[in-house]
Parts: sequence; structure tokens; C-alpha cells
Amino acid sequence: MVSKKEDQHWISSVNNGHRLTRLLEAPRWTLFIQGLTHYRNVVRSSSYLTSTQTPPTHPPQATSKRVKVAVLDTGIDANHPDFDGEDRIKQLETWSDTAARVDKSGHGTHTVSTILWLTQNVDVYVAKISEGDTLKTADHIAEAIRVVSEEWDVDIISMSFGFLRGSRKVSDEIEKALHRRKILFAAASNDGGNMARAYPAKQESVICVHSNDGYGNASSFNPTAQDGTDNFCLVGESIQAAWPSSKPNQSGGTKRMSGTSCATAVAVAVAAFMVGFVDGNMPEHTNWVVPLKSPAGIRAIFRAMSERRTGQYDMVNPVRAFGRGSEHEVRKLLTDIRSRLDI
Repeated sequence: MVSKKEDQHWISSVNNGHRLTRLLEAPRWTLFIQGLTHYRNVVRSSSYLTSTQTPPTHPPQATSKRVKVAVLDTGIDANHPDFDGEDRIKQLETWSDTAARVDKSGHGTHTVSTILWLTQNVDVYVAKISEGDTLKTADHIAEAIRVVSEEWDVDIISMSFGFLRGSRKVSDEIEKALHRRKILFAAASNDGGNMARAYPAKQESVICVHSNDGYGNASSFNPTAQDGTDNFCLVGESIQAAWPSSKPNQSGGTKRMSGTSCATAVAVAVAAFMVGFVDGNMPEHTNWVVPLKSPAGIRAIFRAMSERRTGQYDMVNPVRAFGRGSEHEVRKLLTDIRSRLDI
């Protein structure tokens, strides 16, 4: 929803009934999710090695890097069963009107749930910056970015929100975070060709995320792809994840949502997964020319895993990149990534 007064808006998820019904009848997006979950488990095994040497004593997951992810969103429903006993949620802080453990919108709960479900090597840091669809001021967002980057020292910052116009304060903090080699993801927007990329997704070095359906086709609500830059898209339609209950004292359930914000959560999960996968399978590489855990490193990995589709969108697809489990394809992908990081 666009606030005319503030000229900024939250990128709310699209919930088109026709599209949702069609996807529920043929939920091919689960192929992607199942593939990602499968290859998450590959990291825990010694099935795919970069050489024919004896497998290491510990599986790759045991030595792969943990990734710290900050989610700037509407907080989480800390009482949701999905988060019960979840020790990967490390910190919660609010820059909004209510506590970070309260989520009246559900958007943040859905985002965090998606990231945690798709990964094992992620620790989540919740930064609540809004109560719902609108953002009153950008000042507290700038401060949240500073804290998660400087004080919490996270690796990845997830931003599923957008403004029509940029903010100098937010831009300055983003630049400082980028200087610290933090990886920032932002949702493109859900206004289709009617609007351009939202801010901060359009800021240079921020990884802009578009959405595609389960068949790899770009979602209709994406902004027009831009020439001369990456137009990464990941599954963002009919994503099922945790959702708060609408009734007091009742446990929350799940909800299917669509939007570039949903695709952003998946992109964050894929990026974190791949950091662990590459690190676990190539532990001998400690001084990459392009640092693995950096904006340039993640862009290089996504390019190795993507295919340019109609409309100039770059579909990042782990299932296709991994060749559905073929050892040859896994080795081929790792070789490609190594060549991109060791240039």
C-alpha cells in the first residue's frame, strides 16, 4: 500500500486467488523446495567431494560456516509452534511500537519461518521495523541497519520492504554495511510494469530479488527487468510458511503467500545454503580472490546457478544447477563457482 503522505510503502505480498488456486492444483514450486532441502542434506554427507580422496572424518555440514541473517520486517510471533524451542533465533529487537516477539502483520513470521525451514546453517536476528504495510519514517530503518551490521555483525540482511524514493540516511547505512562486506537482499516490488524497482532494491550493490513461479516463469507482479544488470528471480509464488493466529491464546498455523518479498526470503536461504555448501566442499580455499561471504561472492554464485529466461530475468534454480543429484553436475557447478571466485 502506498502512503501518499510519506511516499513510501511496504512491499506487501500478492495473494491473487486465481493464481493461488492454479498453483495449489499443480504446486510445482515444491520441486524447488524439495530440491533445496535435499541438497541441504547433501552438505551433511560426504557423497559429493571435489576429489576422489578419502572422505573427511566430519561431513561438510560439520565444518561449514554458520551464516548470521538479520531479518528487517514486522517481527515474529514468538509463540508460534514453529519457533518453539528454536535456538537458531539469536536476538530480537524492535524499532517499532511493539515488541519484536509480537507480529500483528504476519509478514515477518512468514519470512523467518521460510528461511529457517530451508536452512540448517543459519542463525536469525530479528529486527522489527514496522507493524504492517506502512512505514512512518526511514530513520529507524537506518538505525536498524547500523545495529545489525555493526553491533550484531550479521552476514546477510533481508529487507522485504520498499520506498518509492530513496532515503539518504538509509542509503548511508547501506553503504557502510556494504563496506563491511555485508550481503543485502531487497524485494524488487509487486507492482508489475506499472512501477520501477523499489528502493532499496534499486541501490547499487544491493541484491534485487524478483519472483518466479514453480515452472521458472517470471511472476506477473515483477517490475520490468533492467538492462545491463542482474535480474535474479527465485520461487516467490504460493510459498507456505508459519502465520500467526488471528485469535488470542490460539496457536498459529501456516499460510501460502506470493510476492517478491517471499522470493527474497528464499534467496536469503539459498545464499546461506550455498555459502555452507561451497565452504564444506572446498575447505582448502580460504583466501578467495572474490570473498565467498560477500555481495560479489553471492552474485557470482547466483550467476553460476541461474539461467536467463524470457523477459531478461535470471532464474536461480538449485535443482537445475545441481542436476537433480548427479555427482557430475555437482562437481561441474563447484568448478564453475571456483572459477568465478578465484578470478
